[in-house]
Amino acid sequence: MASTVVVFASGVALLFAGPQSRQALLPVHKISFFVWVGFAAIHVLAHLPAIPQALRADYEHPPQWSSDVTGRFGRYLALAGALTAGAVLAIIVIPEFGPWLHSHNLLHHH
Repeated sequence: MASTVVVFASGVALLFAGPQSRQALLPVHKISFFVWVGFAAIHVLAHLPAIPQALRADYEHPPQWSSDVTGRFGRYLALAGALTAGAVLAIIVIPEFGPWLHSHNLLHHH
């Protein structure tokens, strides 16, 4: 969980600090991303054997929302909420991408 927080926090800090913060923040963001990918891969691989059984439990019988004890509705709600919040946040911060889009001149010396 800590690696997720560091990836998000360093990404947000990079976004708002701008390309001039590249030297200080980008290494933190990159390293935390690779650590996060490693932990995410281990997590997914550990749960891989249980996925078929979980899918059968959710989709084998017709859904009955009123008697749902498997948590299916909660998972749908959490997924929809996360996707909606992510899309809204992405749209809100679009203006902050401008400096990064025009920062290619910082890397090339003519």
